[in-house]
Amino acid sequence: MSKSSRRGATRWLEPIVSGLWPLFLVWTAVVAAIWGGGIGEAELAGYVSNAGLRDALALLLRILDPVWLLLAAANVYVAIAAAEHLTVARRWALLLLGAFFVAAAASAMVGLPLGPVHYTGRLGMKLGVVPLAFCLLFFVIVVGARDLAARLWRRGGQIQLSIATGFLAVVTDLNMEPLAWKIRAWWLWYPANLEAPKLPPISNYLTWFLLAAGCTFFMRSSRVAPHSRTPNTAPWLMLCVLNGVFLLTHAAGLLRR
Repeated sequence: MSKSSRRGATRWLEPIVSGLWPLFLVWTAVVAAIWGGGIGEAELAGYVSNAGLRDALALLLRILDPVWLLLAAANVYVAIAAAEHLTVARRWALLLLGAFFVAAAASAMVGLPLGPVHYTGRLGMKLGVVPLAFCLLFFVIVVGARDLAARLWRRGGQIQLSIATGFLAVVTDLNMEPLAWKIRAWWLWYPANLEAPKLPPISNYLTWFLLAAGCTFFMRSSRVAPHSRTPNTAPWLMLCVLNGVFLLTHAAGLLRR
């Protein structure tokens, strides 16, 4: 692709980026406040007497998580397109969304490869048994982990980049799982087991690593560390924001005990 064509694509994306990033930051602040404060519909019923306002806030709570993940994915997608072109963004998105959708659907139906799991309606619209926002979540994490790994290990080859991406994705999942399962109820492990273990199955983390590393191996770029005119929306920063919200929620939960 010529430099003039790349600059034209970037200029076309700039108005979209300028709106998506501030909106994501505002929504993230709301997410952090509600998660950290442990606010749910039960709390609304106790503290908000106006029925109309209570219904509006309840709707906000229901769409809070899926919209947050949608905004994160949109920012990551636009950042890839600005750095690598729309063709690359589409290819990476289809690869990751497809791979994790198949893994999630198979796990919900037969218990493999992630483990026995049930996906609730807390992440919004479903494609079959899998919430669309679940696939967007993995898209954000894997692309963010790849971007961060490429910046930390600039001289590494594709295999080293893939392994590092898998490792960072698993670290993020370790940070996220207690919230996704126990607090936000995005999914439920061992749905048919009345005395479920306290931790997700080890196959979950192994699959995270293999899928993240395997997909990254095929996510080739003309540059190891993509340069973008919009560095504030770089995928690695999005990964850090997600982990920061997870950590903040963990800390707030400990303080409330």
